[in-house]
Amino acid sequence: MNLFRYTICMIFLGLNLASLGFAPALRAGELAAAPEESFSIVVIPDTQRYQHPKSDPANGEPTAVTNPVFEAWTDWIVANIDQQKIA
Repeated sequence: MNLFRYTICMIFLGLNLASLGFAPALRAGELAAAPEESFSIVVIPDTQRYQHPKSDPANGEPTAVTNPVFEAWTDWIVANIDQQKIA
């Protein structure tokens, strides 16, 4: 009975993991403008690990330390500061 349950669980897990490959790519959508008497607060999580893999000054890499994820977030904030009423 345990082998049967294990096999069913593995098949179920495999099908679920395989279905992830068929999911359409998620893209950021346009947000509607913030309501008149409201404001938004932007929260940026810890970004220490969001750096380019080749930008490691500790290993003497010549590439400058970059953080494309942080840059994308801050670019979005600048572009949407008025429409989203970011405080």
